Amino acid sequence: VRMTRAEVSTLLGFLASLYPSAPAITPGTVEAWALVLANDDTASIQRAAARHYRSSRWFPCVAELVGLASEESLGAPDAETAMGLILKTVQGLPPHTSTGDALCDATIEMLGWYSIADSENPDALRARILKTYETCRRRAIEAGSLEAAGLLPASPCEPVTRRLGQPHHAGALLEGIISRNGKA
Repeated sequence: VRMTRAEVSTLLGFLASLYPSAPAITPGTVEAWALVLANDDTASIQRAAARHYRSSRWFPCVAELVGLASEESLGAPDAETAMGLILKTVQGLPPHTSTGDALCDATIEMLGWYSIADSENPDALRARILKTYETCRRRAIEAGSLEAAGLLPASPCEPVTRRLGQPHHAGALLEGIISRNGKA
């Protein structure tokens, strides 16, 4: 259900009651928020407001709530959880096993399975995983979905790195073999 002007007004009133330093809620404020939130799901924005309240002392701007709602719709784990899942998968399972989370899988694809598995510097590896995952996550949130961000393969055989314009040497080698032989 999309947000109505009345629901936006109720939400702003509720938020203003939670934050003593909230700005004055004017008809212009309600109208501006209603325009921005017109295509957003009411329940999702309400959950985002509750999450924001639990984590911030400051009255939210509309973009913060939209961002939190987008994160929720993405369903991706936070960066620390994702890093644990990535390391557990790469270090404990056969190569190219899925983590069960598309965003974690895209992160592994971008960093390279063997690059993660063979890393000898845990601090540097941790930093690389966190940075890459957060970059993928941010792109997916800004685009609205993993598909729109180019982080899901069009087919199970298409690597993420090729779609993102990064070199994928095994793919290029395979394409060269196919083009020479004329078949897969």
